[in-house]
Amino acid sequence: MTVKRSISFLLITVLVTLLAVGCSKDTTTDTKEEKDQTTVNTEDKESKQTTESVTPEAEKPAETTVTETPAQPAAQPEITGELSIKADSNDAVKEDGNKYILSKGGEYRIRGNCGNRMIYIDAKGEELELHLEGVTMTSEIGALIYVENAEEVTISASEGTNNELSDMRPARADKNEETEYGNAAIYSKDDLKFKGRGRLTVNGSYNNGIGCKNDIKIKNITLTVNAQNNGIKGNDSVTIESGNISVTAKNGNGIKTENTHVSDKGNQKGYVTIKGGVLDINSADDPIDAAYDLILDSQNAKVTTNK
Repeated sequence: MTVKRSISFLLITVLVTLLAVGCSKDTTTDTKEEKDQTTVNTEDKESKQTTESVTPEAEKPAETTVTETPAQPAAQPEITGELSIKADSNDAVKEDGNKYILSKGGEYRIRGNCGNRMIYIDAKGEELELHLEGVTMTSEIGALIYVENAEEVTISASEGTNNELSDMRPARADKNEETEYGNAAIYSKDDLKFKGRGRLTVNGSYNNGIGCKNDIKIKNITLTVNAQNNGIKGNDSVTIESGNISVTAKNGNGIKTENTHVSDKGNQKGYVTIKGGVLDINSADDPIDAAYDLILDSQNAKVTTNK
């Protein structure tokens, strides 16, 4: 009986001991987990605080600098081709940009094809003669032949040659519009003469075909003029001695003068004189508009008009 009790007591003691150890282990594990969980939470909080503390202020928008692009100059028409100009003296012809500048009196022999160039004459008090020996010129910049200064300029179409000068500027919208290089395909501030046994065609898409502030004289030449406005305009006078002249004036007069005053030498201005030749004139306005008077030799001149 005593032995059984001893064994029972011993078993109870062992069980109690085992239970005590198990509980102690579980408590230690729980404590460690709680400690680990606390550590994680603390790190999260510190990380959040650190992130918030280093977040920079909102960046200011970058300043924008606007640079204005300067306006580009209008493109200049391309110069094409070349003229051969032979003069009496070596230094009479000079090239300057789109100009062939003729600066001395005498004869000039011209041939070739070119675009956007002009023959520019500046020879005060001098007489010049231009022999056209197969010339084709077009221009979008101004008159093909422009006379700034001279006593008189003669344009001669050499026998057997065809010559054509075309002013291709857009039609002038305003009759009072100023232009630097003349309002006609051939423009002169001094006297002009046309002659020769060849052919010359003048196309004036901008305004007049032939324009001159002084006197125009025509002899022998076969001359065709097509113009946006007036065909042939000589402010002081136009005289036709002979030749075959065809004029088409889309919006103006065929042949026109403008001045009516008397010169210092006592010469009346404003005449249109037709002494001979064959004329065919097609015009929107008057075929012949003489500011002062028209003199027509009907026996030697044949004039056909169509208005």
